[in-house]
Amino acid sequence: MLLNVGTATIGATAGWTTANDNNLLSMAASQTAGTATIPVNGVNIGDTIIAARLRGGTAGAAAKTLLWSLWKTTSASGAITAVKIQDMTSDTTATAHAIDIETYLTTQYKTATKEQYFFLLTGTTATGVTIDITGIELDIKRTLGQES
Repeated sequence: MLLNVGTATIGATAGWTTANDNNLLSMAASQTAGTATIPVNGVNIGDTIIAARLRGGTAGAAAKTLLWSLWKTTSASGAITAVKIQDMTSDTTATAHAIDIETYLTTQYKTATKEQYFFLLTGTTATGVTIDITGIELDIKRTLGQES
């Protein structure tokens, strides 16, 4: 399943921008701990999340940090809580390169009722360094006959 990173929500710590005409999530140079969330749509109750892949590229031969993690929100009486499911493999390579990071969940995660899922990306870039994310791929094992 391919997630549309162009639908990302930019966090309170700015730094990321979306360019919906070409479906990119981009971070400009000289940003500190900018956050963005990418919703996970199309997962059915009872599906099992197995792995995720982050795709994109970086420019500039200086320090950068790209962290990403899978989260769930749970609806309950009077509150919605967010809980991290797992940190994914980070990228701290100080060269321009293609981003192709695959992370298998330590424990495969079976989806449940009243839960929604999203990825949280946090990036920091040095002068002359940019990050572009083109997509997140999610590997799921579909359970047929479950609610959606």
